[in-house]
Amino acid sequence: MALSYGTDGLKQKSWRVYIAPADTVGLDDGFDDILGNIGAVGLDAVIALMSEYGECRDDSIVVTGEDGDSIEGNVAGNIVLNKNCTMSAELINFTPDNISALEDLDGTEVSVLLVEKDSHLVDPKYYKTVIIIRHKNMSYSENITGGDTGKAMITISDTPNKIGKFREICDCEVV
Repeated sequence: MALSYGTDGLKQKSWRVYIAPADTVGLDDGFDDILGNIGAVGLDAVIALMSEYGECRDDSIVVTGEDGDSIEGNVAGNIVLNKNCTMSAELINFTPDNISALEDLDGTEVSVLLVEKDSHLVDPKYYKTVIIIRHKNMSYSENITGGDTGKAMITISDTPNKIGKFREICDCEVV
């Protein structure tokens, strides 16, 4: 695989966040279709199985993967044993119905789909970047402050040996 250089493909991205219980029938098959580049039909079918997280603070939608535990080897030096991976998003549309739905998912295994809001052109087709996180426990928290909007935060974290075992990412063709 060749890496790209220069400014091609470089842009700020905003995301739509979709969540569903991990055991939702057809969800994993739909994710496999997206990753197999089935295109917009596969993406639309998966979105139909999920619920949109709601209006989020744009800069709160974060997926990270950093070095976790490591051990010092006598020959190779520092050896990273696992990665600390996290996905989080802050809901700002703090309605009782939204909060109730999230509370029901707190502590359960969910799957998350992040879909780039705007498509990008890779001649001659348009694509959206998609990030898939499968079968991870979700943590829910909230912050209600006077004089401000209520905020609900979801967090998903895991410590796999590779970032790719936490999330899958691809460009999905759209029409």
